[in-house]
Amino acid sequence: MASIRFRVTVPERLWIGKISREYDTAEFRILSGIGGDERASALVETTGVPVDVLRESAERDPSIDSFRVVMHGDGKTVFRNEATSHETYDIFRDTGTMPEYPVTVRNGSVDVTVTETRERVVELKRALEGMGATVEIVAVRTTGDSSGLLTERQAEIVDLAVEEGYYEVPRRCSITRLAELLDVSKSTVSGVLHRAESRLVHEYSAASAES
Repeated sequence: MASIRFRVTVPERLWIGKISREYDTAEFRILSGIGGDERASALVETTGVPVDVLRESAERDPSIDSFRVVMHGDGKTVFRNEATSHETYDIFRDTGTMPEYPVTVRNGSVDVTVTETRERVVELKRALEGMGATVEIVAVRTTGDSSGLLTERQAEIVDLAVEEGYYEVPRRCSITRLAELLDVSKSTVSGVLHRAESRLVHEYSAASAES
């Protein structure tokens, strides 16, 4: 077993994908989600979107069956929406995985963490891609000893990338900026990060195979 964080860019046909792109500086935090075979419900907190806009957008969307404001004030809105058809929730349910809440959504990108076996994570990734989402692995945490997993240089660059916001959504730092800070070429930074990420993914796969 291992904990793996995905960055999922969802299609604009999904309501959360559409509204989060229209208000691309807003943050949506899905606090909880429940559902069965016929209906799914999510409790969501957001800042940066007028409550009237949220309500009108949800009411116009055919996938949303009900929308209710739970709390509103100080620029923050907490709402609950329900749907009889919820693609992403159905995928998590059907693959036997559930996200760790809260799940953060910004500008069409969803940061979601699951703790599962390698087989179920692979199945989840394929199912999400099958609905038209793009899926990127951004972090892996295993229960085993990871000391020595990265070289000193890899750890240095990964730590800087995290500190500068390279792995955030939206990214606060580019490969170009990292290269400037390190006084090396962009290809060097890209190569080191790629090798470090590859090591983390292989460590995850090995840990999952042993679980």
